This record gives sequence, structure tokens and C-alpha cells, in this order.
Amino acid sequence: MDVSSSESQQNSQTAELLSPENGFEAWCKFVASNVPSAIPVVHFLDPFDEGNFLVQLERLGKVSGLVALRIPTWFDDFPALMSALSTSSIQCDFILLLDAAFVRGEAEANAALTRMLEMYEVLRSQTSVRFVSTLASAFPSSVVDPGYGGDEHGILPLHEVMISRKFAEKIPATQDGPKVLYGDYSCIHPLDFQGTVTNWVPRVDCPLDEIVFYRRYRRHEGGYVRAAKAVADDAMYRPLECWGCEQISAAARNDPQGRSPSFWISVRLNIHIERQVVRLLPG
Repeated sequence: MDVSSSESQQNSQTAELLSPENGFEAWCKFVASNVPSAIPVVHFLDPFDEGNFLVQLERLGKVSGLVALRIPTWFDDFPALMSALSTSSIQCDFILLLDAAFVRGEAEANAALTRMLEMYEVLRSQTSVRFVSTLASAFPSSVVDPGYGGDEHGILPLHEVMISRKFAEKIPATQDGPKVLYGDYSCIHPLDFQGTVTNWVPRVDCPLDEIVFYRRYRRHEGGYVRAAKAVADDAMYRPLECWGCEQISAAARNDPQGRSPSFWISVRLNIHIERQVVRLLPG
């Protein structure tokens, strides 16, 4: 259980929960009184404040004995965080969320993977790790940014899938060792968008196991209906029994259920989650 720190996703109530006063007291009280079965994320400040962190860790550790640490790969005060954990006498287990956020291209993805493995080795030596997950997103803020797709069609690699797979391969599965969980940003660009979109081009995205392909046509060129037909007719398309694929089918039949970017982002997100569940679950 976490609270978004992105301004575009906040309101006054969630902002209050992220107040660092008295060791994030408001957050700790909310978790303990409202969702005692949740596994809470322990927030920390940048620059790191050891006292604030340890007070919060003690409070949240008492709720369930299992807490989550979401640590950016670029966190400069990582050594100070490790020092606090090594000297703490607080007894609790951890879920580690190693967060690279946006990775631009294969080189950045490989660098993020290397950093995640380094962080994990240090964390494992200082904490009791029950679960560990990598978090990243390779989905750009615009599919037509330089180095990505074309105006009408394109293929975008999901480097986050590669990161998770290779990370798991480096962590040997043992009876007493941590369980490696898959994680990503649900095929969403992870950074807050600054500005206003005034002229967008209708686009239909179709996530597969490790890529996303899209079709994109301006409204006077057929818009969402033409894009959905092109996706459905593509040799790469493998429909699933899910809401997102139903929306592509409906639009391809000249009956689009939504005509806004936010609706089709939801379609992409739904298909991606369903696709990763199918990929990850045996049988």
C-alpha cells in the first residue's frame, strides 16, 4: 500500500498522508486504523533522515511485521539508508521494490538492471527480505519521440519485462530465499506530464509479451476505427478474452466505445496486465 507522490495524482487528503512530520505520523495512523491487513510502504525523505525513517519503520513494523521499501535506483543517500537498517533493532521482514522509473532504450535498461542487482545484494545482507520486485517502464511520453515509432505505426520494446526476467535469473530460488515478483508501471509512462495536450492523434496500442505495437491515424484519416481495424488485421495481433481486446473489436466494427486518449490508455493498460498474467502463470 502506497501513496502517489506525483502531483497530478494527488489531492489534499493524500498530500496530508505524505506529511513527514513526526515520522510520517499521519501515514502510520492511517495504515494502522484503516487497513491493518495492508503491507505499507515505508516513506523516506531525500535527503535521507535516519530518525524520521526509524520512527516510521517501528510503527509500521508493528502493524503486520512486513513492510515495503520502494527505493529509486538513483537514490543518492542509499548508503545512509543501509546504515540505518544495519544498526536498527526493529524486527520486521521486507518487500523490496527496486524502482528505475523510466528507462530510455536498451542501454539504460541494462544499466538499471545492474544497479538493481547491486542494491539487492547490499539490502539482502542488511535486512530480512521476503519478496523483491523490479519496477520500470520503457513506454515513452510520446510514441513519435525520436528513436521510437513512426507517425502511423511502430513497435516499442517493453524493456521492463527483460529487466524483471534477467533479475530473476540472477537470484537463485531457494527454500529460504526471497521470492522474486514481477513488477512494472502497467505500460504507462511513469513521469508526470507537464503541459496541455491540445492536438492529439487517435492511436490504438496492442501490448504483447515483450513489445507494444500501435496504429495511429488522424481523425480525418479514419481515427480510432481505422487504427483498431489495422491492429485487428495485423499478423502480430493475438487477442485475449479481456475488456481491452473487446474494445478493439468494437472499434474495428465501427462502434468505438471511447474516443479519448484516456480511454485508449485504459485499453492498453488492461491488455498489458492480462497479457503479463497469461505469460507469468503456468498453463
